[in-house]
Amino acid sequence: MRKDNIVGKMEGLHSTSGRPEHHRPYGEAPALLGLRAADLLYDLCDVPAWTEGQRWRWVQSDRLALIGWQNLEAETLDALAEPGLNRSQVGDILGLLSDFHVAVPFDEAEGTWLLNVCGEALEKGENLSFVRNRRPEEIVSAGLRRVIDGRDLLRRWWAWRRDTDEFRGQGTVDMCREALRVLIETLSPDLNLPEGIER
Repeated sequence: MRKDNIVGKMEGLHSTSGRPEHHRPYGEAPALLGLRAADLLYDLCDVPAWTEGQRWRWVQSDRLALIGWQNLEAETLDALAEPGLNRSQVGDILGLLSDFHVAVPFDEAEGTWLLNVCGEALEKGENLSFVRNRRPEEIVSAGLRRVIDGRDLLRRWWAWRRDTDEFRGQGTVDMCREALRVLIETLSPDLNLPEGIER
C-alpha cells in the first residue's frame, strides 16, 4: 500500500460526516500535518538497493522524500496555530518535530537553505540540477558564518537515505522514521503506516 491510501485518507480528513472526532484529536490542521508526515514516511521507507557504480544517482523516491520534507515544514505553522490547541498539545507537536529535525542530515540553517532553494526550483519548473548548480552561498549556523554548497547537501541527503558514508551505522534514518511514526499516530491515528513500520 502506498500513497493512494494517503490520498483517500486526505479526502476523509476534510469531511466530518460519519467520522468520529478522535480521528483528528488535535484538530484539522494538525491532522493534515500528520498526513504530510505519512507521505514523507512512505518515501523514506522506499530506498532502492544500489551498487557502487550507481553512487550519487538519484531515484524518484529521493526527490519525493525531499519534497515530502518540504511539505511537512509548510504545514507546521498552521498545525501549531490550530484553534483550541492547549500548551501541552503544542509542546507535543514541537517535541515530535524536534525529534525529526535532529535526525535529518542538516542543521537548521542548512535545511532551511536547501528547502528554500528546492522550493524555488519547483516554482521555476526546474529539476534538482538547479540546486546542484547553485553557486555556494554564505549562511550563519551555530553562530558562525560559513559557505554551503547545494551539491554537498544533495550528496548528504543521498548518503543519509542509504545509510552510507559518514552516516553508516548511525541509525538516524530509522530515528527519523520513528519520529514520523509517532507524529502520525499522535495527529492522524487512522492513517495506515508503510509495511515494516509497526505501531
